[in-house]
Order: sequence, then structure tokens, then C-alpha cells
Amino acid sequence: KYDETLSVQDMRKALKGIDQDNNNRMALLEYLTWKFEFGTADVIKFPQGDNQEEIEAFQKLMTEVAEALAQVQDKIEANKQALAEQKIAIKEVEEAVVEQDKAIAVNEEKLGEQKVAVQKADDALAIVKEAEDSVRAAEAELQAAVDGFTKIETEYNEKIADCEAKANDENLGVVKRNRAANELEQLKSEDPLPLRRAKITQQAALKKVQKERLVCEEKTAAADLVKKELEAVQQELEETDRLLTVAKKDLEEKKNHLEEAKKHLEASTSALEVAFTELEEKMAEVKAQLEEAKTKSCPAYGALYWMDRELFEADSLLPN
Repeated sequence: KYDETLSVQDMRKALKGIDQDNNNRMALLEYLTWKFEFGTADVIKFPQGDNQEEIEAFQKLMTEVAEALAQVQDKIEANKQALAEQKIAIKEVEEAVVEQDKAIAVNEEKLGEQKVAVQKADDALAIVKEAEDSVRAAEAELQAAVDGFTKIETEYNEKIADCEAKANDENLGVVKRNRAANELEQLKSEDPLPLRRAKITQQAALKKVQKERLVCEEKTAAADLVKKELEAVQQELEETDRLLTVAKKDLEEKKNHLEEAKKHLEASTSALEVAFTELEEKMAEVKAQLEEAKTKSCPAYGALYWMDRELFEADSLLPN
């Protein structure tokens, strides 16, 4: 009827030329393009309808809407991600602050116990120190008594030696020698036993007190060492408390910065919501203009169809 009868080989060759997108299907537009010997590019660029300028304006507006949509969508995703990360970071900091408070409470409890222990050690040291001072005082008193007896004994022996020397000195007169001999006899007639006994008694008491003093010194040294060790632990706990407090302050400052950043992100989100509204209004405007263009004579149905489809796809990407 249309004088288009072809052999199988010619038909296959013709179909290969008709199928522009090689999908093994023949669209009506592909057939008409082949039938009237147009190029694909010519068909695509061929003006449609009598409102080409209006269509081009729609296409420009479509591009602006699509670009705005892409930008807003990117900002939305970035904002959502940043807000999610910010919330996680704030939660982690809050949990760290709670743990820090627990650590501070535990450390302060230990520090309080340590201060009590240091005070007890200080009291114990004072007691042994007082005992040591008392023993030292007794030792000093006994030492003074022994020194006194030693001095008396030394003076007695020196007098005897002096009298013996004078009594036997031929260079002295008879009177002086006789006087020295008499004095020597009187000195030797004195009983030195009570003095020696008293001295021995005092020396024995002194040795006993000296042993007690050594014991007291050991006790004092031990008590002092215990106190110093407890004070060292107290200083470590105080330093730990200081570091924990500083760390908590740093965490609180970090939390404040995160909260501030969160506020900025929320403000940015509000701005994006305004942009959503403006974009939706522009989308509604384009749709209204497109519907109006469809009612005109000889509209470019192909271009209008594709713009309608692109608007639908763009609208579906908008957040609900």
C-alpha cells in the first residue's frame, strides 16, 4: 500500500537505521525520523509550536528551580549530618562530665579519708615526740648530775695530788709542807664511797634513760615517716583532684562550644526551611505557568511534556 515491501535482509538493515538508541524497539518518533529522512539532532532542535520564546523562558526557570533544589538539598543533607554529629558529640561530652563528676566524688572521698589519716598520724607523732622530749629532759638532768659528781671527784683527786706534791716538795718550807701533809691526811680521811656510789647510781640511771631515748627516737622517726608517706599520698590526691577539676572545666567549655555550634546549625536549618518555602512557591508558580501554556493554541506538547515530567521529578525530591 505504501510501496515499502522489503526483503528480510533489507528490513533488518532498515530497522537497524531506525533504532536510534539500539534498544531493539521501534518508537513512532524513530520511524518518522527515518521515514522523512531527518537527523536525530534536527528533530531534537526543531522548533515546536508557536510559543517558542515562552517555552525557552519556562526552560530557563526550570533550570533555576532545579539548581536551587540541588543546592538546598545539599545544604539539607549537610545540615542534618552536622546536627546529628553535633548531638552525638554533646551527648558524649555530657556522659564524660558525669563520669568526671563520679571520679571527682570518689577522689574527694579518698582525700577526706587521707586527711583524717594524716591528722591521726600527726597526733601520734606529737605523742611520741612529747615522750621523746620528756626522756631527753630526764637524760639532760641525769647527765648534769653525773657531770657534777665527776667534777667533785676530779676536784678531790686534784686536791690530793696537789697536797702530795707540796708535802714532798723540798723547796718549800717546813710549815708549808706540814700544812700540806695535814690537809692531805684530812682529805684521805674522808670517805669517798657515798660519792662514788651516788655517781654510779646516776650513771646507771643515765644509761637506762639513754636507751629509752634511742627507743623514743626510733618511734619518732617511724611516726614521722608514716606521716610523710600519708602526706605524700594526700598531695597526690589533691593534685588528682585539681587535674580532674580542670578536665571537667575543659569538658564544660567544650560542651558550651558544641551547644553554641548547635544553635548556629539550628538557625541555619530555620533559614533552609524558609528556602524550602520559597522554592515550593517558585515550583507552584512554574506549574501554574505551565498549565496556562498548555491552554494556548499550537503549544509545544513535546517540550511541555518533558518540562512537566522534570517538574514532577524535581517536586518528588523536595523534603516533605
